[in-house]
Amino acid sequence: MKVGVGIRSALFTKGVGRVPQSAKPFPPFASLLLVGLLYLLASTAQARPVADPLPLETFPGSRTVLDQRQAQAEYTLALGLFRRVDAQWQAERERRLSGTVVRQTLELPSGYTASDGMEFYREQLQGFSSRLLFSCSARECGSSSRWANQHFGVIQLHGLEQYQYYAVYEINHAQRAYYVTLYAVQRGNRRVYLQVDVVAPKTGGAGTIASDVDSLAEQLRADGYFVFPGFAVRDVRGDREVILESVHLDALVALLEQESEWRVALVGHDYGGTDLDGQRRVSLSYAQELQAALRTAGVDDERLESFGLGSLAPARRGERSARIEVVLLP
Repeated sequence: MKVGVGIRSALFTKGVGRVPQSAKPFPPFASLLLVGLLYLLASTAQARPVADPLPLETFPGSRTVLDQRQAQAEYTLALGLFRRVDAQWQAERERRLSGTVVRQTLELPSGYTASDGMEFYREQLQGFSSRLLFSCSARECGSSSRWANQHFGVIQLHGLEQYQYYAVYEINHAQRAYYVTLYAVQRGNRRVYLQVDVVAPKTGGAGTIASDVDSLAEQLRADGYFVFPGFAVRDVRGDREVILESVHLDALVALLEQESEWRVALVGHDYGGTDLDGQRRVSLSYAQELQAALRTAGVDDERLESFGLGSLAPARRGERSARIEVVLLP
């Protein structure tokens, strides 16, 4: 109905909210044309399928400045700081994604900091199978205006560089890959704004960023570990079948070839219904299967160690019943 009001107002009004008295009523034929046009517009709008967004709670008590959901042919995922290239600013590393983008700009309630906003969403993302792709904070993020103007195009995000935070996550949820960008900043008037972008790519498979060698190397340097994203366990007639996706296995092999001095531990985790000893045995077998696959791919066995912790590390379990972490050894 709002579309119809908009068309009638645009076509037939000269004042604000008034139809001139001299305007004549629609002839029957014209009325039918208008009804047909409105139906066509409504049908066209409903014909665009959009993927369900990642279910995230909005910060309590926040004011919504922007709430946008649309299909986007090209979304730039910034995986590094901005630098000037050929008179233009661009991220040191970036990826272009195509799919459904859900964007929210929020003003946090008085008394909350930019760090509070980031932590609220970080805790939610840890409940999923997630991997941090890039993050920065305070002045190491560079100019706040670059993020506000060049990247997000939201003027409210132009704030104080010492009170800014940025992070990008890859999430696997309901057999789909999502990318979540978070940016929080405090302005000079002490107001705090938070940007949340969720991208559901058209191709919902393994995802190219999770298998990017530079991203893996950066995360190992920064955090000391990452969750191997290509691991899954499937129950086949009562027996466990371990799945190691080749695209992620190849990426780990390439990483160890690139960083030839690195040694890593493969740490298995299992949250099955057996006792702790059984969980530890099973989780160790997961790590050993990954080690065997890396050995077959040509990685020196002396650079690899396998461990099984069972359910002794429940933090960041998320939706996973099992996982393998790749840990950089000193």
